Amino acid sequence: MKAIIFFIAIVLSSQWCYGQLTEKVIGVNENGTYKITANLSELQSILEGQLKTEGNPTSLYKMEIRKDITEGVGGQEYYIIAGQNKIGNIKIAVDVELKGNTFIAKYSKANGTFSSFATCFGGCIKGCNPKKWIDSSGNIFWECTDCPGRSEACKKSVTINL
Repeated sequence: MKAIIFFIAIVLSSQWCYGQLTEKVIGVNENGTYKITANLSELQSILEGQLKTEGNPTSLYKMEIRKDITEGVGGQEYYIIAGQNKIGNIKIAVDVELKGNTFIAKYSKANGTFSSFATCFGGCIKGCNPKKWIDSSGNIFWECTDCPGRSEACKKSVTINL
């Protein structure tokens, strides 16, 4: 009986821990200049792992913190970690929040990923960028921008860990 109770306690605690998100400090805002202060190798490894899991294994060449404005109804400012491979045909964006002058991302230690990110891929170098949109109901979602001069759409993958 004790063994069964112990087993149930282990299962319940592992389920509770699996979904927990922590805040990971990513960078700082120094008078409008955004700097990544997190360990770049670790950050790159996490993002490349997420890309590999989605079926887009690649090495990231460039990573930066960016501010953007949502498209659609009532533009809102938001911040992302933006990364891309050397060719520029695979791009990833991770939600970050500015708290004071510190950029924070929600991170799951259990599965080693950031909580909300989008990947855009499709072969074009200009365009096909992750971008947030707001619909008429106020729902915010990820889209990929168009590739200029091309009729085929970019492909996207979105992951949100709650």
